[in-house]
Amino acid sequence: MQKTVENLALSLCAGLVFSACSTNHSHIQPAPSLTNNQWELKSIEGKNIAFTKEQKAPFVIFESDSKVYGYDGCNRFFGSYKKKVAP
Repeated sequence: MQKTVENLALSLCAGLVFSACSTNHSHIQPAPSLTNNQWELKSIEGKNIAFTKEQKAPFVIFESDSKVYGYDGCNRFFGSYKKKVAP
């Protein structure tokens, strides 16, 4: 009888642990793709940056063919990039 009570208690605890760890991820949106998106500067170290109508916000675009281009607030730039895969 003691063994049955212990097994039942262990099963209930395990069930509670596993059910508490499950979450509904339907509200989580996937991260946008790095490539073929225009990434604009909006803040630095958590501080928002305001641009006037005359100023153009700095941006960068990584194309899927390993080319990169953008604007740094003063000059345009372009080049190529290599995607490093994490080990």
